[in-house]
Amino acid sequence: MKTLQMLVSGIALAGVLWSCTTPITPIQTQVRALTPVEQSVAAANGNFALRLFQETSRKEGSKNTFISPLSYMQALTMTANGAANATRDSMMRALQISGLPMQDVNDGSRTLNEYLLGLDPNVEFRIANGIWYNEQFTIEPTFVSTVKQSFGAETRGMAFGRDRVKEDINAWVEQKTNNRIKNLIQKDFTSDDLMCLVNAVYFNATWKSQFDPNSTKDETFKREDGTTLTCKMMNLTKATTVRTASLGNAQLVEIPYSNGQFTMTILLPNSGERLGNVIQTVTPSAWNQAMQSLSSTATLLAMPKFSMETRYEERSTTPRELNALGMGLAFSTNADFSAMYRPPVKAAITFVIHQTFLQVDERGTEAAAATAVGIGLTSVAPQPSIIRFDRPFAFFIREKSTNMILFAGSLYEPKI
Repeated sequence: MKTLQMLVSGIALAGVLWSCTTPITPIQTQVRALTPVEQSVAAANGNFALRLFQETSRKEGSKNTFISPLSYMQALTMTANGAANATRDSMMRALQISGLPMQDVNDGSRTLNEYLLGLDPNVEFRIANGIWYNEQFTIEPTFVSTVKQSFGAETRGMAFGRDRVKEDINAWVEQKTNNRIKNLIQKDFTSDDLMCLVNAVYFNATWKSQFDPNSTKDETFKREDGTTLTCKMMNLTKATTVRTASLGNAQLVEIPYSNGQFTMTILLPNSGERLGNVIQTVTPSAWNQAMQSLSSTATLLAMPKFSMETRYEERSTTPRELNALGMGLAFSTNADFSAMYRPPVKAAITFVIHQTFLQVDERGTEAAAATAVGIGLTSVAPQPSIIRFDRPFAFFIREKSTNMILFAGSLYEPKI
């Protein structure tokens, strides 16, 4: 019998909420030392984020891009819990968690999520997970309990092919992402579909030093080909403290949100350097070294006001980032997802869809992302300096104490 199994993860960033059958109240936690397991999972996030962003940049060229490495990683880590043998090994290598026991990865993901939630009560930060499953099929109990315990997933059995599963999932995702991610699932489920696993993340934060909307004005933004365009440039008229460092042929500028734990870290190429070339030179070791060398400076800022929405799809016939990172086996006829169903079903990843939303303005940043993984059968004081972001740059929304990268993007042409 032809069977198609869908596993979907949607993530939206504009703050983060951890949602499960019994809602978890955010814990007001101070910055603390990470456990060895948390350190390993956080480091894996950073390494995976940089490699994934490099592959997206290589694939998209001189286009505005925006992804959520956190979304990808949570979605695919949950998927890996249903994989076995060589398929799981290849997924864990691609996710940079190879060598770690799967239980440690799951535990580290859970406690890091809980920790991040308590760092700043003024930042909206939500993470929610859910599983929609076809009542005709039996899910492997160990897989269900793991995803519920480690990712707080709700579970909902429905009659695929008769119930309005697509509409139910999309409504759930929209609600969890403040209506920023719409129509994540665009095809109806049939009685042959097995499961839809969804993760949603939402992030919303204000700048520590907000821009005055009255100071926003039309200014020039220089493209890499030498031409220019006019954009809405936000300007800080009073010096604020940011942290900066050099990274290869570029400058890093860390702009804080709210209490300073979450930041937008901008990678601004030196004059004459191409952004795409700079991105490809950023290794995890160089990135970590630059993070350690960041130093505070008082400066004015001039930054474009911009927004973007993106959607990327990867399939076995149209390989993209994940294939390049070594996850091709999971898309192939030799994939092994026998840990997901009882009895085991011969299945492979049929697609990965990643959809995002971003808005950067005088107030702060709102961002959202959704990742869908489909699985189917194999068949006056001194005058302050000013930093101007008036040419293409990359940016990373990250948390300082863990160095985890939640979102990453590149801006070639500011658009509102």
